[in-house]
Amino acid sequence: MSDGRYRRRTYQGPADLRAMQALAQRLWPGAPGRWHIGELAERTIVPGAASPAPLALWEDDGRVVAWARHGDGAAAGEPLRLQIDPEHVELTAELLDWAAAPDGRQPALAVADGEEALLARLRAAGYHETAAPRPVLHLRRALTDLPTPQTPEGHWLRHVRGDADAGVRATVGAWAGDDPAVAREEWLRCTRRWPYRPELDWLAGLTSCGAGAAARLAWLDDANRSAALEPVEVTGVAGQAELLRATTLAALHAARRHGAVTATTRVTEGGEAHALHRSLGFTAGARELHLVRQG
Repeated sequence: MSDGRYRRRTYQGPADLRAMQALAQRLWPGAPGRWHIGELAERTIVPGAASPAPLALWEDDGRVVAWARHGDGAAAGEPLRLQIDPEHVELTAELLDWAAAPDGRQPALAVADGEEALLARLRAAGYHETAAPRPVLHLRRALTDLPTPQTPEGHWLRHVRGDADAGVRATVGAWAGDDPAVAREEWLRCTRRWPYRPELDWLAGLTSCGAGAAARLAWLDDANRSAALEPVEVTGVAGQAELLRATTLAALHAARRHGAVTATTRVTEGGEAHALHRSLGFTAGARELHLVRQG
């Protein structure tokens, strides 16, 4: 357990998100596989009406040094998401106590293989690696020698132009398949979170009717000159992979124009999205380990 120097509290809103992002930004230059400030702004992390699971933060002298959140909604049953500053790794036991179920059962965890100090604490607490149902890789690419985006005949490619694009943007990318009205509001909330920039949010669609067909968002960390691409699924629909390739390259070019020198994203190992990113020059930077408690 920690020595009582830490204060734990529940996530309250945008100011706490910025505090979590400040932690991520401080730690980004360390071991690969850590959280990017943009990933923390995605709806799977930020609590809201559609995603109410509690998110706890731990502070040391007013500065956030750790956080943890259970999954809910589409992420229900997923491993606990967390980040701990390696200089405060003694918080691990306290964080696990908070995360435990009422009957004392500990949740599964997903931790990058480069988080050596945290992994040592978890193994000492009885956690061990087990096969993940959907192994996740953290891919990276230097933003040099980028191919030029190409779209099939009959399609357009451009970045988002603001709220007027909410209807079409909410039908593709991470929001595809959701209720259109809910997706529109979720996307608009996402655009209000730092560090969203519309010029890094790219759309491809049909010239015949204007409908969206693919999208890719890049989040830029100016301090670390790093961009994170939102996760995508390649469904196998005719032409989708080609359009995802175009929007991905457009987002990468835009991120480079705004100062990024590297890009990262998370994919399921061996999946279609993994193959797409390999074809674009991405390589594995880290692997998520799926950990469960023994006994």
